[in-house]
Amino acid sequence: MKSNTPRLETLAKLLHRYDREMHLRQLLPETHERHDWFKGFKYLFSPKWKPPGGSPPYIAATALLDAYSQLPRRPDLAFMLTWSATNSAYNDLYMRDVPTVGAVLGDTKSIDLAAERIGSQLHKTVTRPAGESFSERTVTIEELLLEYVEAAPDKVWHFVASYVLKGFALDHYSVARAGALPVRPIHIPSAYHTFKRNYQHLHTMVAGRFGPKYVALCQPVETPDRTDVDFGIKAQDADKARRLVHALGVELNELWRTRKPGLPSTSTDFVKDADWVRFPLQCILYASRNTNVHGNAATRLNSLWSDAESVSASAWMFIACYAYLGLILLCTKELALDDLHPLISNIEAFKSAG
Repeated sequence: MKSNTPRLETLAKLLHRYDREMHLRQLLPETHERHDWFKGFKYLFSPKWKPPGGSPPYIAATALLDAYSQLPRRPDLAFMLTWSATNSAYNDLYMRDVPTVGAVLGDTKSIDLAAERIGSQLHKTVTRPAGESFSERTVTIEELLLEYVEAAPDKVWHFVASYVLKGFALDHYSVARAGALPVRPIHIPSAYHTFKRNYQHLHTMVAGRFGPKYVALCQPVETPDRTDVDFGIKAQDADKARRLVHALGVELNELWRTRKPGLPSTSTDFVKDADWVRFPLQCILYASRNTNVHGNAATRLNSLWSDAESVSASAWMFIACYAYLGLILLCTKELALDDLHPLISNIEAFKSAG
């Protein structure tokens, strides 16, 4: 693992004898401008959740309380907890809507169904009534999703492009080569397998234009303890690798927004609304959640390399996941269209905070 000595020393001190104040000093202060989006944050709620006659979706609600408690300084943890609420919501949707005897509950099937149900409602409109500091605004669900994804910081798309290119390279090198040890397929990110399987035209584009260039920069080998991979990118090639990651991130963003084919492919993976809805949910949010929950990456804002951009990326992850949660709760009829107006204010607040 590469070292960032001052932060590594602090990490060791905190592990030896935890000090909450020292830990908090490693984070941006609550008053930092990167947290300004939270000043305009609005909470999802339905009047039918009020007792004594009603109640909220219990499991999702308990996860959300913990998520709210982490804001604004730990949006990375708020995202993880909001994903727990989202997971519960899409599982409820699957359990209610799939009566097949012998059906097995799983994330893939539940996410697919949630994307299908949301996709069938893209034309519906959400209206935010006028308030003291904002005007009335009406948007379709499709416009709302576009606005969220268009506001994603570059770091979010770099995350997707990075695991796709690393997965492509490891897929290429996961057999024995003369003069080098093999890289076992176990190191290939599961998110890459999902991308390759579900978005074949995008994968064709990667294989035709970006993957081979990235592979040419790599000489991957497993680390001595076999728990990680050293991609062997030379110092003089590091900028080339970063530029490839950035360029692929820009391309993926553009192809999702426009639903156009990515050359050399002549077709798009986003003909169906359900596939278009599913991509950010599965390839960004779910992939990020899995990377962290399965212990394959440092907790984002505890990372030795976290910075202000990491805070903004984590905040976007949280509000985007919160938006998808709201849309899934619309599908389960826990929320009505009129209850979704906070999602308009939240993305506006995020964009205004810059």
